[in-house]
Amino acid sequence: MPWLEASAMSLKREFVTLADQASMTDLCRRFNISRKTGYKWRGRFLREGMEGLQNRSRRPGARLGRRSRNSECRPEDPGSSSGLGRS
Repeated sequence: MPWLEASAMSLKREFVTLADQASMTDLCRRFNISRKTGYKWRGRFLREGMEGLQNRSRRPGARLGRRSRNSECRPEDPGSSSGLGRS
């Protein structure tokens, strides 16, 4: 018996087309995904259509822990009121 090969996108398409006809719990069990994932796919489909089902980058949007080029470490002005300079 040959295996059925299906892409992730075709499985997502099938899932969202069946989402209105079956309970989310049963559908997620059938597709072997969590309900959280099922609701995420359905929500993206309702908001964005088929394009919302495309895989998304998991990379963070901003570079955390990095400084911009314009911000430099400069020593505090001794005359400032930070309390760290000389009195």
